[in-house]
Amino acid sequence: MINTFFIYICSILVVILTIPFLPVVLLGGQRAREIFLRNWARLTIVAFQSKVLLVGQENIPTSEEKKVLYLSNHASLLDIPVLWGWIDQSTAFIAKKDLLFVPVVGIWMKILGCVFLSRKPSRQELKKFQTVRARLEEGDRFFLFPEGTRSRTGKLGKFRSVKKMMDIEGLKVVPIYVTGTYEIVNPRAFSLKPGIIEIKVGPAATISDGNARAVLEDIHSWMQDEQRRQDS
Repeated sequence: MINTFFIYICSILVVILTIPFLPVVLLGGQRAREIFLRNWARLTIVAFQSKVLLVGQENIPTSEEKKVLYLSNHASLLDIPVLWGWIDQSTAFIAKKDLLFVPVVGIWMKILGCVFLSRKPSRQELKKFQTVRARLEEGDRFFLFPEGTRSRTGKLGKFRSVKKMMDIEGLKVVPIYVTGTYEIVNPRAFSLKPGIIEIKVGPAATISDGNARAVLEDIHSWMQDEQRRQDS
């Protein structure tokens, strides 16, 4: 219990210590933001006394490639620093609206260009959806959790309706499967269990000739295969 309390305190301090860097992020340009994100994210994992193993790094698009959408499973809030710290610091998140109200973290995500969506349909949500599509078409990158929410069991859930968002000609869709974050921060108990986080990056698929649905189905099958591999 003492160890758990210590880790929580360290993680909170990591977030608080980022506040003085706000002017750098706002005024320092894209490169300054990427350096900040990488260091903040990796320090967060260090605070949780955990390590990250990255598999498939060769499948991460280069900085010159545009119109990229990363699809990842989602089992823990730690997935956010993991993806920012080891995959791509130039990428914003498409996240559920609830994260906007997480102290400090929500503010940082908004500053860094993340888009917060609600499950309730409205004109405002439609505009946000159109904004995401427009930014992707212009060459921006996004992380998206296609399950729509964190898994309560650590297992992969059904994908929600994201086909329309990714139905963009030439869009590169990169599948990612993260394991270990659920066990480190168990949502069913106020406890932490430091461990190894594995990030598996699969080959990218390119959207063309209306194949978005097929790509989405293939990615879900790939994630299921990864889950079975981890369980075996």
